[in-house]
Amino acid sequence: MTVTVRNASRWPCPAFTILLPVGESTVAVPMAALRPAAARRVPRPLPTGRRGVLRIGPPTVWRRDPLGLVRRSWAVGASATLLVRPRVHPVAAPTAVRARHVEGSESSGDPTGGVAFHSLREYVPGDDLRQVHWRSSARLGTLLVVRRVDPGDPGTVVALDTRRGVYRPGAPGDEDFEVAVDVAASVLMTVVGAGFTAELRTPSRRSRATQGGRDAAVAMLDTLTMLTPRDTAETADAETAGPAVADLGLTDLVSVRGGGPATLVVVTGVASGAALSAAARAVSRFDTVIVVAVGAERDARAPVAARGAPALLAVPDAPAFVRAWNSHIRVSVGR
Repeated sequence: MTVTVRNASRWPCPAFTILLPVGESTVAVPMAALRPAAARRVPRPLPTGRRGVLRIGPPTVWRRDPLGLVRRSWAVGASATLLVRPRVHPVAAPTAVRARHVEGSESSGDPTGGVAFHSLREYVPGDDLRQVHWRSSARLGTLLVVRRVDPGDPGTVVALDTRRGVYRPGAPGDEDFEVAVDVAASVLMTVVGAGFTAELRTPSRRSRATQGGRDAAVAMLDTLTMLTPRDTAETADAETAGPAVADLGLTDLVSVRGGGPATLVVVTGVASGAALSAAARAVSRFDTVIVVAVGAERDARAPVAARGAPALLAVPDAPAFVRAWNSHIRVSVGR
């Protein structure tokens, strides 16, 4: 950041200090005396080494007399919010995205729709009346519109495990969880950047779906920015307790599919056997299922999963994930 101070007075301004709250810390910016109408700019680095939401300001001006007997402070300006987004590592596109139908549209979320029947939804002003399903509308007493999708449009679901207990307790500052968020961001941004359907799931069953594009990518990154690891007790409410938590919110994943190839990526810690069970149960709904377990003691080679079984990539850190993921994608495409 750059702190700019201008002396708008006709008189010299004595030295002072600006105290600027940044997150949980305070940055002190000392300012020397300023002549009338003079200005000064002072650069200061911001602590953006960790993902999260930083509240900056409001700044406080602090001044004291030359003898240090009297001091005065007053607030100036306003506060701002800085989002420190996850790191996005360059990774290969999932196999399902590579296998997109050559005549397919770029997204099943395309308002013009595709060629295959998907579902019925209520009519909204502006819909093409040719898409109204008159028989169902007459039976239910409300206008229903046919939603169609491209049968070759791939979809990708990334299930990010936010439960604190599945990550190594000895990792400083939830480091394994931060790597897991970076892994999820890398896969999602690769899919969204290619213009395909992607969806983010967590154990609390909060999800965010997108059909690609820059705005969708920004919104997805902002969602990941604000995620924090949670205890299971905090996550499991009346609706998500028990099996739903173990399933990482995967109980209704059939909604992501448009009819084309689909990929499920489960990102969790090495202590999560429930994540492996959830992935195994979801295999029948997806063409490709990959489990990324963060926190392994050493870099493991990407195994070739047997047909009908999820692939497990056990990685200690983000660089190891990039190597294992790209290696696995190359092997899958080769098969």
